[in-house]
Amino acid sequence: MAVVDLDSIIDSESQIASFPAIVPRIHKAVDDPRGSMDTVGRIITEDPALSARLLKVANSSFYTSPFPVKSISRALTMIGTKQLKDLVTAIYTVKMCSKYARKQIDMDSFWRHSIACGVAARVIATAKRIMNTERFYLAGLLHDVGHLIIYTKLVKHTEELSKRCNLGKEPVYKLERELLGFDHAEVGGRLLKKWQLPDELVGPVMYHHTPSQAPDFQMETAIIHVAEIVASSMLYSSRIETKVPPLDPAAWDLIGTPLSAVPTILEQVKVQFEDAVKMFS
Repeated sequence: MAVVDLDSIIDSESQIASFPAIVPRIHKAVDDPRGSMDTVGRIITEDPALSARLLKVANSSFYTSPFPVKSISRALTMIGTKQLKDLVTAIYTVKMCSKYARKQIDMDSFWRHSIACGVAARVIATAKRIMNTERFYLAGLLHDVGHLIIYTKLVKHTEELSKRCNLGKEPVYKLERELLGFDHAEVGGRLLKKWQLPDELVGPVMYHHTPSQAPDFQMETAIIHVAEIVASSMLYSSRIETKVPPLDPAAWDLIGTPLSAVPTILEQVKVQFEDAVKMFS
């Protein structure tokens, strides 16, 4: 087993990458009991790119509006302030991660898989009538972010890792543990924690391959676990993990989704996926 100082890697990345000032400003405005939608809207309009993406979200299949949404105020009404926080975090996190591993990883397939997992998680959470489904989308979107760190910071190990992956005998996360002493799920969870993202995101990312080991947020973790399998089974897979990961039966039982609902879930994922790709393209 290779000896790799994961702490130093996480510390260096958390110091280099940080959210722009607009993100905590939006979070603070949303959380302020005396705040208003107008205040949040004014902050958002300071960033034209963010404004455009939020309008894309409001006009997508994620939300159903009989008329085109043309203003930020209308978009905020459609999305809701609580879900807005997660969407803004998702948009800027993707931007922060765009610097990683461009030479080592097919970023197009990586993000398509990540987006599909986020969409699947959101669809499953919606089917269970769970509130604030955007947090599931965000967790799914970020579930494999640890791969980016491994393929950027541990290049000398990734060639051997890729060879073992191509043999297809073990899931990627198990091969990573054998070679590095940790896996991409742990790397991703620890990075999100360093970025001070909430525990309800950190936990599902850290345990998405081993949901039965999650100490808390078991339902959220189970949904991300199943969502990744849904994404991979629909051929929305990354070039890193080319096989469908093994299902933890306990996670499926915890979610409690009947098999009869699976075709509807798959169809909704397919419909929403292309809209989601456009949001982050």
